[in-house]
Amino acid sequence: MSSVFIQWRDEFSVNNETIDEQHKALISALAGLMDAMWAGKGKEELHKVIGFLVDYVEEHFNTEELYMAEIGYPAIDPHKEIHRRFIKHVSDFREKLYSGDVSSDTAINVFFDTWDWLKKHILKEDKMYSEYAKNRK
Repeated sequence: MSSVFIQWRDEFSVNNETIDEQHKALISALAGLMDAMWAGKGKEELHKVIGFLVDYVEEHFNTEELYMAEIGYPAIDPHKEIHRRFIKHVSDFREKLYSGDVSSDTAINVFFDTWDWLKKHILKEDKMYSEYAKNRK
């Protein structure tokens, strides 16, 4: 069922294979969460997805920020700030999970918040550094 709602689309590509593969990994994790929710096991899968997200944001944002620095992207600081806010958001999810304040709505909120953020972030913010890199060649 998740493939109908959440899947990689070519428009998500930022023309950097490493970053695109990382984005695909997050999309795959979110698809797994959605499948688990459809199967009535969203709360169980949530622990795995939150653990993945905590590791993912650190690795992925480091990769993106190194790439932006490498290409001399002039809007790197505002982009880093967006990353910091999302890291805080993921941390808040993790705190809620570990405090035991988890309901079936928590899995739904994590899924939709992360999927909405990811789509908007890639299509707006990440596309800006992608265009910058393309135009400087």
